Amino acid sequence: MEKKENWIKRNWKKFYAKLHYAFVESKFGKVWIKYKLQYLAYTLVMEAVMGGLYFIATRIPTQVVTFNTAIIDDKIPFISYFYFFYLFYYVVPELALWALSFWDKKKSLNLTSSCIAISVLAFICYCSCQVRMVRPQAEAIVAEYANFSSVYNLDTFFKWAINLQYTKLDPIPVNCMPSLHCAVSCAVVLTAIPTGKGEGKFPIGWRIFFGLFGLGIILSTFIIKQHYFFDAIAGTFGFVLVYFIMKLLVVPAIDKHRAKKKLEKEQLAIENQ
Repeated sequence: MEKKENWIKRNWKKFYAKLHYAFVESKFGKVWIKYKLQYLAYTLVMEAVMGGLYFIATRIPTQVVTFNTAIIDDKIPFISYFYFFYLFYYVVPELALWALSFWDKKKSLNLTSSCIAISVLAFICYCSCQVRMVRPQAEAIVAEYANFSSVYNLDTFFKWAINLQYTKLDPIPVNCMPSLHCAVSCAVVLTAIPTGKGEGKFPIGWRIFFGLFGLGIILSTFIIKQHYFFDAIAGTFGFVLVYFIMKLLVVPAIDKHRAKKKLEKEQLAIENQ
């Protein structure tokens, strides 16, 4: 039995090596490696996991609650222009994490993995208690813009787009606490902020762009009344906590385990010589 397993393992390694070599030498493989498309693919996996868990959570019957946070949320102004940032939430995080991989692969992987981890934690929260956002004042502001009028007047255009969001895309916003918009956007902000030694290689222009854009998405969540202010706080600080746990505890433990396994294999190879 042991010889059979060794034969299977040995031939699998040969097959994998040939397959890997063929991929690396192919035109597609060269493009894949040159442009680090594996990191872009990982961000798409991240979005698939987050979207899948959110879809499941919305279909699990659980208690729905609303918060009375008028003392804070009613004092936050409604600014239609911030819908621009909110809309690009579905593009900018992938671009930021992908761009970061060209200069800091490890941090890109850590941030993407942290987004997946926070989505699992958020899923547990959503299945326990769904927080519903109430936005009557904002709905009243955009109600008169139900019909599209002009793309040249940005305020009118964004109010029409927000009205569409309120009536068609997200008429009853639940699963608001914590805000995954803010959690993932916090990852975008952290691409711009060095969080460890040697993490200053990302060009300053990219840092400014992604840092401001990530901050804009976080602000947009409660400025266009898609989340309570505390949803944003929970999503942002929740992600920071998860990221530093991953960075300081989980990733070093995985690296230590890999190094131990590698050392054991090297010692076993020396003994068999």
